[in-house]
Amino acid sequence: MVSLTSSPSVSRRQEKEAAKEAKREEKAFNHTVRELERLEKRDNKTHKTVDKTAKTLEKTEIKEQKTLHDLHKATEAHENAKLQTAHLSEELESWQREETKVREELRSKRVQVEDAIVAKDSREKYQMQHDMGAQSDP
Repeated sequence: MVSLTSSPSVSRRQEKEAAKEAKREEKAFNHTVRELERLEKRDNKTHKTVDKTAKTLEKTEIKEQKTLHDLHKATEAHENAKLQTAHLSEELESWQREETKVREELRSKRVQVEDAIVAKDSREKYQMQHDMGAQSDP
């Protein structure tokens, strides 16, 4: 008889254990499903971020190439400006030397003209005095 009374108790205990096990399995399954959903969400988010970053990188590389091209252009323009500045500086020095030479020649020519004017005036004055002296002698 003992076995009959213990039999329902064992059976109930087994049912409880089976129910607990099923509950644990369901809980583990639900946890695994939620974890899968979170990972899928994270995968979608990281995939979007990868796409966005790749597009941004591509745009940035294009911008970098354009900037590098602009830099080369600016460097070339700068080099041309430096060459032109050096050329104009040499040209200016040459013209300044020419100006100094012309001014010296001009000063010298003015002195010659002034001396010629003084000599001419002196001759004319002498001639006038001579002519006047010759008119008064007869």
